Formats: sequence, C-alpha cells, structure tokens
Amino acid sequence: MTFDDYNLTKDAKYLISVLYKEYLSRRKQGKSKNESGFFLDVRDVQELVPHWSIDDTTTVCNELKNKKLIDCRYGSNRPINIHLTTDAIFMLENKFKNNVKTVIGYIKDFKDIFF
Repeated sequence: MTFDDYNLTKDAKYLISVLYKEYLSRRKQGKSKNESGFFLDVRDVQELVPHWSIDDTTTVCNELKNKKLIDCRYGSNRPINIHLTTDAIFMLENKFKNNVKTVIGYIKDFKDIFF
C-alpha cells in the first residue's frame, strides 16, 4: 500500500513521518531495526512532537494502531511499548526512499502548512 492508501488524517501523516525520521536517525547511529522502531510509551513519542498534548498524541497513536502502522500495548489507557510495524516501514521506505533529508523536508513543509 502507498502512503495515501491508508486514509490517514493530517496529524497521523505527520506523526508517522516523525517516527520514521527517528527510526532512520537511530539506524544511522548503528542501532538494530527493532531498537530503532521502538518507543517506550506515549510520552516518548510526545517528546518528538512537543507542541502536542499527551491526549492528542495518544489519539493519533490510536489512529496509527488502528491502521496497523504501529503496534502497542496499553497501560493506564495510554499506549506503551510502541513499535513501528514492518508495513509502516515498507510504506515509508517507498515514500521517502530511506532518505532522511526527504523526510525532514516533508515534515518541515507539513509543519509549516498545518501547525
């Protein structure tokens, strides 16, 4: 599936791109694929989008989980043990061609337009 096939909200497109940028940055640092795609909890994710509230970050994480782009568990009604799925990585590799600069440009343009 392509990026647009998932029918994501603008917030979800933004967040999955931010998570993928972090994934690529971690891979570049030599971390494993599993470790690179792992986020401890919603607060860990929210640190990547500090202009969002925890509630908004949770809502968007739930959307991404429902679309099977992240997998997670729940603790105190908040996402924990969050992982990018292989479907998400595949879709984002095709969109951005594993190019961090392309992802950063997309995120910047998106942020300038919508936030």
